[in-house]
Amino acid sequence: MADATDDDLPEILIRRKRKHARAQASSTARRKARNAPRRDDLARAAYYVLLLTMYEAEKQGEIERANRMRRRMLLMMEDALFDRAASAMAFDGHGDTVIQDVKAWVGARRFAKRREAEAARSAADTK
Repeated sequence: MADATDDDLPEILIRRKRKHARAQASSTARRKARNAPRRDDLARAAYYVLLLTMYEAEKQGEIERANRMRRRMLLMMEDALFDRAASAMAFDGHGDTVIQDVKAWVGARRFAKRREAEAARSAADTK
């Protein structure tokens, strides 16, 4: 909660930071107890859905549909003040590996959930 830089802060700010950290920890614990996704998890899933939809559209010969989605994505990145060429290079590179990326993400999540379950069983066994 407090760190070395807190030494210069007024006490009211230190208390506010600690209160925020407690609230955040509580929120995270409730979310984990419900096994609910974080915003980042939803964003990653949506990104993969977009890439997979584009991949499927291209396989079905709907090239213009895939191109419209790509343009919209690049416009969004440009609106957020990212370089268009750099965004296109990054986005197009991900499209080439989306199937492997999805499998890796899902696999990593499943592995982490198994480890959590094993740790919970182990903790229960030691009680």
